[in-house]
Amino acid sequence: MTFASFSRVAGALLLTTSLAACATFAPKSLSERIEGHVTYFADDALKGRDTGTEGFALAADYVSTFYQRAGIEPTADGYRQAVPLQDFDLNTLDGSVEITLDGEALELTKGEDFFPLTPTEGLGELEVAGEGGLVFIGHGIYAPTLGINDYEGVDVEGKIVLALTGAPAIDDNPSLVHLRRFDVKRKEAFERGAVGFIRIDPNDNMIGAFTRFTGREGASQMAIGDGLDVSRPTAILGVEPTKTLFDASDRDFDDVVAAAGEGTHVSFAINATASMVSYAGGKPIFVDVDPDTFLIDLDDAKAKLTVDLPREGFYQLDLVHPPVPADRMPSIRARFQKLTLDL
Repeated sequence: MTFASFSRVAGALLLTTSLAACATFAPKSLSERIEGHVTYFADDALKGRDTGTEGFALAADYVSTFYQRAGIEPTADGYRQAVPLQDFDLNTLDGSVEITLDGEALELTKGEDFFPLTPTEGLGELEVAGEGGLVFIGHGIYAPTLGINDYEGVDVEGKIVLALTGAPAIDDNPSLVHLRRFDVKRKEAFERGAVGFIRIDPNDNMIGAFTRFTGREGASQMAIGDGLDVSRPTAILGVEPTKTLFDASDRDFDDVVAAAGEGTHVSFAINATASMVSYAGGKPIFVDVDPDTFLIDLDDAKAKLTVDLPREGFYQLDLVHPPVPADRMPSIRARFQKLTLDL
């Protein structure tokens, strides 16, 4: 690991010494051995062993060394299997979902009827947007070997898809764990040309859960990241607006959820359109005002903007008149690849 530090190396050396000692002077009882393991994992030096941290790496080293000394053969190189992870910083999430049904916009309130999800942390995009017709795709699963194809009979190219969380009841549990993952569903939809992804929780708990954590220091969610490497707008939609959409398509929400849970194919187009915007990780940049024009000093902005921080962006607060020289903004945006939002 490139981030290995002296403390980690020292911890690994201490661990090796301790395990060698245990091999010679093993505790006399199982309870003492278990206590020794728990004591190590609970030590403050591991700092909670949060995913991706040095403490987590030390704990993994401990387990790997234990397996090796126990004579357990690894199934992967060095007892490790690399898993891509994505950290969702809930305090940087924002966005909008607008749905038009029969020519009228549904009233949707963020935190109650929908919650925007990050397009993808780390790709350097401040904002992503999508607009198109709506298509319900069941659980959003494509697994022909298991007889599941939620894309059969529907075209999602250029559309925003709605998919239930979870997966249908099937006997193949290992496959079920994989297929129900959000990143797997998201990847499949976008590879088929979808421009947005809306998750539907039949229990209607997800929006409240995300909203409660928003605003807390360090609020984040760690998720498996395979399939999250493409920026597309994503959101959770509540049950009530979903029922409204289904009713307009002569579908009963509860019946659809029950049928999908049993593995019945229930994908269909919805006679509605939607536009979505989601963004995350914006970095505020404060610049001076030109005293002669009372406009933003773009020379000061150029000095503070950096190419290597692509998630920066201009937020123009337009209270009286355009606050920046309009003739110079295109070249600034092109040079630094920044997004400008008029507020």
